[in-house]
Amino acid sequence: MRQAKSLFPGKTGKDESPFQLIIEQDIPLSDTSLSTVFYVKLNNYCFPDSQWTDLTYDVLMMWVAEIVRGQSVLTKRTLYFMDGPYRIEITKPSNTEVSLHFLRHDIILHEGTCTCEHILSGILAGLNTFQGIVKCESASHPALDSVVRDMDRSIAQIQGVLQRITSQDDS
Repeated sequence: MRQAKSLFPGKTGKDESPFQLIIEQDIPLSDTSLSTVFYVKLNNYCFPDSQWTDLTYDVLMMWVAEIVRGQSVLTKRTLYFMDGPYRIEITKPSNTEVSLHFLRHDIILHEGTCTCEHILSGILAGLNTFQGIVKCESASHPALDSVVRDMDRSIAQIQGVLQRITSQDDS
């Protein structure tokens, strides 16, 4: 039986973030295959679906690059999945909330809102979860050491963006 690794372990009920990145180690990782069950959960909606398998490393690296690019944080960003025609479009219509549109091709399958902090915290937790999975596998696959270093850099980048957003909200 596979164990889901939530971005916010141990939190349930009202304290649970509405934006979660779920990563399950579905298959053994190797230096050529970094696939896991990998999906976003907004409230109770799973996207692309609760059994979605994708190239987790590649997707996370694309998402981090998309989030940290440019000067304006999360005013408009698109987060793509590698497999299939799926993406999440994020727009920031107000200072406190962002809108999320979950699309297949150009068809909106679901939409919702949450805060920038929820999205960034969710992605940060996902990076930490995936890094833990890769660290466990790197003992038998030394080529994965570079992935662990990439995760370290990405975690620091997202922490920096989260810190900037938090300090802007405090001022």
